[in-house]
Amino acid sequence: MFPSGNIRMPRQVRRSPSRNIAFEKGGVVEDQELVAIGANASREGASVLLEYGYIYETKFANAKARSVILPELANLTYRGIKKYFESDAERGDPYETSLLPHRWAEPLDETKKNAEDIFSLQTALLEDALYPPPGKDLQECPISGVFGSCTKRSVALFQEKYRAEILEPSGLNEGTGIVGAATIRALNRRYGSGL
Repeated sequence: MFPSGNIRMPRQVRRSPSRNIAFEKGGVVEDQELVAIGANASREGASVLLEYGYIYETKFANAKARSVILPELANLTYRGIKKYFESDAERGDPYETSLLPHRWAEPLDETKKNAEDIFSLQTALLEDALYPPPGKDLQECPISGVFGSCTKRSVALFQEKYRAEILEPSGLNEGTGIVGAATIRALNRRYGSGL
């Protein structure tokens, strides 16, 4: 049927935590093990059932987050299938995501609930190799659309990485983890192009 081993799309591996249940770690589960093959194995044609996560995860349980992540997951699936059949399908797209480019306009911190801005922020920080923060992984700090401690720490690292542009004009030595005006300008300069 399918080759054994993990065949998840590379961009999904980068943006999604690996499963930690032994049964799921291989990436491909034979269809005899799945409920989705139909009653009494009535589903005969070859099919693929993609798993994007569990329904209790924040990105699915929260309606605003779900409205942002489901189109992104559909985009990743489309791009993965297209890339499989067309080797040059990815040329010219710097981000490989529908979440970037993005234009930020409002300050962000732990009190904000703007799922689209936060998903795009987490994705930009991932592109900048700052998310999840050092010592953490996507299991502990998933891209969820929630501005929590992992996002705050990664924003502080972004601010420190671009110190001359963000911190020094304000006389700051360390990142605050709050997305204010200077951080918004830096994010838009790097990840808001084309908008």
